Amino acid sequence: RMALSSSEVDVAIGIVFRVTRLPWTLCKIVRDCWEIDWRSFGSKAYRLRGHTGTVYSVAWSPNGMYLASASEDRTVRVWNVAKKFKTLAVLRHSHPVNAVSWSPDGRSLVTGSSDNSVNIWRVSEEFFTLSQRLQEHSRNVRSVSWSPDGSALAAGGKEECVKIWGVRGEEQVGSEVSTYDFGMARTIHASASSLWSITWSPCSRFIAAGSWAGGSVKIWEALSGKLVNDLRGHSSFVCSVAWSRDGKHMASGTC
Repeated sequence: RMALSSSEVDVAIGIVFRVTRLPWTLCKIVRDCWEIDWRSFGSKAYRLRGHTGTVYSVAWSPNGMYLASASEDRTVRVWNVAKKFKTLAVLRHSHPVNAVSWSPDGRSLVTGSSDNSVNIWRVSEEFFTLSQRLQEHSRNVRSVSWSPDGSALAAGGKEECVKIWGVRGEEQVGSEVSTYDFGMARTIHASASSLWSITWSPCSRFIAAGSWAGGSVKIWEALSGKLVNDLRGHSSFVCSVAWSRDGKHMASGTC
């Protein structure tokens, strides 16, 4: 691969755009791919040890400084990237932890567990403290997801429904910062089907969830709870779903 600076790459891509008349979006993709060191792909940079059970979920913090991992061993480990992934914190539930998700501002970490709880952990100067425990589920919580705009938190699992909490932002009270206010949860019923993966659309308007029954992906309008689509085609239960960045496509995978 030729060694070009970022400015040289920009000039080259501009020439390609003018000469070939390729769509500018495609030219931008080529430009982004040029920046990636593809030779490093497939190589194992680190092997993180510490969990004593199966790891069910991992999530990068928005600023890329931390990696959180949820495990069957009833813990969430937070790894510090700058310190070669040294364990920064160990957060505990009373049962296996199935899911983990960061708030968009990176100030909170949410975890979902087989103890039927959704825990909110406040992040402050590399310290993690349990801020709130949402206990409105009666069965295992398999998935948690913070909306991209930070206005809502969704969770679901074996209870066959999605619960959504509206999130009010933090407020400065004297020298202290108050915690998020979640209020009461709204419930979207999933028609007798456990849910294994919940994700918000990039615009934060829709929620998609992988279904245990029928191998489908259900999509609801978050505000009204209206089912807007029920995508079928899998022969096994859907354990992972993801929106494309522009919200025009969705990928789903089965176990």
